[in-house]
Amino acid sequence: MPEIKKIQNKENFNPVAHNKERMHSQLMMIANDFRKINRKLKQRIFTIEKVNTDFLQRLINVCNYRDDETSRHNQRVGAISGFLAKKMGFSNEMMHFIGTAAPMHDIGKIAIPDSILFKPGKLTHGEYEIIKPHTVIGSNIFSSPISPEMQYARNIALHHHERWDGNGYPTGLAGENIPQEARIVAVADVFDVLLSQRPYRQPISPEKAVGILRQNKGTQFDPEIAGILIAHYEELLELRNRINSEIPTDIVTV
Repeated sequence: MPEIKKIQNKENFNPVAHNKERMHSQLMMIANDFRKINRKLKQRIFTIEKVNTDFLQRLINVCNYRDDETSRHNQRVGAISGFLAKKMGFSNEMMHFIGTAAPMHDIGKIAIPDSILFKPGKLTHGEYEIIKPHTVIGSNIFSSPISPEMQYARNIALHHHERWDGNGYPTGLAGENIPQEARIVAVADVFDVLLSQRPYRQPISPEKAVGILRQNKGTQFDPEIAGILIAHYEELLELRNRINSEIPTDIVTV
């Protein structure tokens, strides 16, 4: 009888079904392991992002250390840059990266003496040459970027004084060879500077600032980006006023 049972079991055994069961079991184990790894990975990514955010905030604080107007200027450049990125059709994530990185465009100026930065008069040629390396100094701070924000910050710090016609510094890049985020900040920075009180001059009117941007479209500035700012400058004036009044501004929903 036992032999007959064995024969019957062998006859009832279906190798295809058995293999399917084994494969299903193995796949379930793999899926479970993957879920565990994914959870751990998400936890690590969250930790890295938090460290990254804290680090960037500390750098922004360094940029804002010298005086209140520098702090406000950096805030405004970040908000204006985010606004322009939105109008250019960037995703919310990209707007966030640019808006976060833009306030650090002049971080390299921490190496420039206050006597030059706050000189109440026009800079000499020699003094101007001392300021120019702030672009390279700033990019060196982000020489090993570990996040998109830091990569954007590096490009912006290095290239925000390049010109569309190739006559800028430090590398003389031209046109679309200049990183787009740096082209955005170049327009935002100059627009805000023109409207701001500086140690060496009074602010100019919004109409004159727009006129300067229009005059330099396609030479100093990316013509598309300058055109967007010109078309929306009244909205940007309201945005600047909100920042100057210390009303929190969400650059993504402006």
